[in-house]
Amino acid sequence: AVTWYLTIRGRGESAQVVFTLLTIFVLLTVVLGIGLIMAYFKGTPPAASLETPDKASLAQAILHDPDIVILGEPTSGLDPTQILHMRELIRELGRRATVIVSTHILQEVEAICERVVILRQGRKVLDSRIDQLQQGARLLVTVDRDEAAARPVLESVVGAGKVHLDAEHGGRWRYALDAGAHVAPAVGAAVYLAGFALHALTPERRDLETVFAELNRVGGPGAANPDDAAPPEMRHAA
Repeated sequence: AVTWYLTIRGRGESAQVVFTLLTIFVLLTVVLGIGLIMAYFKGTPPAASLETPDKASLAQAILHDPDIVILGEPTSGLDPTQILHMRELIRELGRRATVIVSTHILQEVEAICERVVILRQGRKVLDSRIDQLQQGARLLVTVDRDEAAARPVLESVVGAGKVHLDAEHGGRWRYALDAGAHVAPAVGAAVYLAGFALHALTPERRDLETVFAELNRVGGPGAANPDDAAPPEMRHAA
């Protein structure tokens, strides 16, 4: 019908091009249909599912409702929407099974997992819950006084422990106190009574990148055992 219509309009050559393209399209459709049918009877995922291979692998892994599931780089190669779906799927799976995630993307560990284990040369060097790692053992306070003026005031606070100058920028000094969050009200009161301007007072929080860097420094070139200088391998449990 297309060939006849275009020929009448005086476009016989164009009709041949259109007819050729339609023929190729039909052949490709038939070949693709046969491929999908063969994949179905062989029990393999169809081509459409190859866009999300990690989801297909995860579905196969949890088919028999296992007690332990080990995933390697589950969000690698996924777009942002797929990553969100994968995170939710792993969280849901973690409610009824132990999920072990091996990945180099530390942000994904913080977004998904509840516990982190770090191995170095086959030896466990860290085993902790994520929330415990994020809660640093120090209290950070930023005021408008240099160390000579602020140190005596901060050290006078009961329970403040040692005082360390952490940073200085633009007329503001940040100090780290070896104290927990429960000392914060006393620190704030001392700063107020001393007449200082209090710019910030917060417990120190650490992310996994900070923890990882600290472990690398401890086991770096200056470590007692040269083998400890090798980068650690990370395993994470959801």
